[in-house]
Amino acid sequence: MVEYPWNHVEEMEVRQSMAASAKKRLVGKESLLDIMAARAFAYSFLSRAFFEEPSKEFLTLLVEQELIDSFVGLEESALLKAGHDSLSFALRDPDILTDESVEDLAADYNRIFIGLGKKKSVSVYESVHRSTDRLVFQKDTMAVRAAYAKHDLKVERFQQEPDDHIGLELLFMQKLSEKCLKEMRGNRYHKARRILKDQLAFLDDHILKWVPKMAGKVVDNSQTNFFQGAGKMLGGHVKFDREMVDNLIDEITARIKQHKDKNEMRPA
Repeated sequence: MVEYPWNHVEEMEVRQSMAASAKKRLVGKESLLDIMAARAFAYSFLSRAFFEEPSKEFLTLLVEQELIDSFVGLEESALLKAGHDSLSFALRDPDILTDESVEDLAADYNRIFIGLGKKKSVSVYESVHRSTDRLVFQKDTMAVRAAYAKHDLKVERFQQEPDDHIGLELLFMQKLSEKCLKEMRGNRYHKARRILKDQLAFLDDHILKWVPKMAGKVVDNSQTNFFQGAGKMLGGHVKFDREMVDNLIDEITARIKQHKDKNEMRPA
């Protein structure tokens, strides 16, 4: 992660049929590609939402493209659906793109993550949530850094910005989803499965250890529908995605076996 970019719409490859395709049983390569693209987009959105204050450009993309409707799991996860509905309500506000509204969202972001007065802020760092002394650059930070390095990724402000920032961990999941999507398009299913197993490990060893609780604190401390919705979507998505990755690994394993069986049946 040399830099943190908010992917433009054309880079996300968001399809209108993505949500519908992904909710079906994974049959056919196109469904697999759709669901992997949907996962990449979901992590891209969530990463940007919690990395910094929402900009007018970011909000404009969400309003004009109705991007949050592309999330997978809206019917299966009540928490994800509740977050979607709250965020959609915020984005339908005709004044959402005014300078005043953008400033209000920036103030809510700062209230949640920086804190005002005696109000405690919600930390964006895994190590703070998981270490006894609530400090950054602890063992969890180093473990996250090692996970990034395995895939040749490194944060831009290395040794200055802790690697376990919520925005960076979600960006890492986005990058791996995009990498897996590329391997699947090339029918390199063994490589795709290895990436998915790394994602599963990162979810179990890191994200699910602290993000659901952190997301709940965001909801409790927010004063806007935008961040209440984003918090619920974050908590709902990471839990639902854990099940999704499991299913994807099973599906790809079945494809690898099917391919192997076909090759063994071919005449010499």
